[in-house]
Amino acid sequence: MVATTPKSIRTSGLIFDTAVKELSVTGLDHVTFTSIARAAGLTTGAMYSRFENSAELLVSLWQERLYPEFARFINCYVAALNDPEDIAALEELGRLIADPTPELLLAAEAISVAPRIDELFEVVAPLMDVLLDTEPRLKAVHFGALTVILGSLMYFQFSSAQKFIPTVVENGVRVGRVKDVKEYGPVGKLDIQTFEADVAGSDPLIRDLLVATRAVIAKSGFERATVSRIARKWGHNSATIYQYFENKSELMASVVELALRSSLIMRHSESSPEDYISSGAQTITSHLSEERRPYLRFRLEAHVAALHNPNVADVMRSEYARYRDRMLANSSSPRGITTAASEGANAAYIGRAMLFPYAPDCGNYEWRPYSEASVTALLNIYSVSVK
Repeated sequence: MVATTPKSIRTSGLIFDTAVKELSVTGLDHVTFTSIARAAGLTTGAMYSRFENSAELLVSLWQERLYPEFARFINCYVAALNDPEDIAALEELGRLIADPTPELLLAAEAISVAPRIDELFEVVAPLMDVLLDTEPRLKAVHFGALTVILGSLMYFQFSSAQKFIPTVVENGVRVGRVKDVKEYGPVGKLDIQTFEADVAGSDPLIRDLLVATRAVIAKSGFERATVSRIARKWGHNSATIYQYFENKSELMASVVELALRSSLIMRHSESSPEDYISSGAQTITSHLSEERRPYLRFRLEAHVAALHNPNVADVMRSEYARYRDRMLANSSSPRGITTAASEGANAAYIGRAMLFPYAPDCGNYEWRPYSEASVTALLNIYSVSVK
């Protein structure tokens, strides 16, 4: 590393400032010394004199610029968690989610992509271990609360229902405040309808292509999901892909559209808001199995890509609005309850995908207490919000 001098400190600061600005547009998968050096008015030699490679730059960026902003976010969460009277912390948490700084959004992105960047994972994982460290019987409760809070950072960038952010945040915090739990029994049989959209027509070859694309993205991310990798997974050549899609961007938008439209919908025949919310919490909790994680990972990668890809972002906003409309059309509960529950569930989906790599033992969690805490928090909040 370069010797520490006032000039080197200024240069490093310039590099970090430029990296935040550039990567907020392109994403962490696009970090290159050449582009950052050019934007900063430096030579690539100046970059290499400070960082051995792009992974080392990402680690330094996390430590110097991203982590401090993320720590402020987490401190608000912890303050609201520990003191129910600290309304200011709860409100600040909502503001940070509604209007995050570039550094905070990049921190959320770093947490999301770190599992596939070894050097970054090494510095991020200890922080997540601390956040999830609690007594075993409350492990699932804290995991559940953090999924709502962290997932909201990514999800609400693409939701048109931002006025529900305070409700969703308060829900997540109330879940985390649970200190004592009892066993929560089954609500009853749920009537679940699988809504399978046929975005690309009835051609099974196209559907197989979209499924293969989703699998590659879940493993490698959008940027590394090259057409050649997708073609190999699909079992056909790259040229065949271009017979159906003009370019990679169009293919990616289609696979996100299909995935978001193929969501689970409940037939909302519950007799009361309590039954509806209980059923929703139980349904969400039931999708924590190993086989669901690749799909959730894909959903997270889609959100990361949408931060920097307008085509994917447009699809994301449109499909989330469509999903919310479907929920409202199928529910007999008040619109406020239905919308807030839908927004909280979507945020938690993304948050789970963010946290799964940092909680390898989550399959051993006792999830019933988490369901109970979720239902209790939802009922408390929504019963007030609809009066």
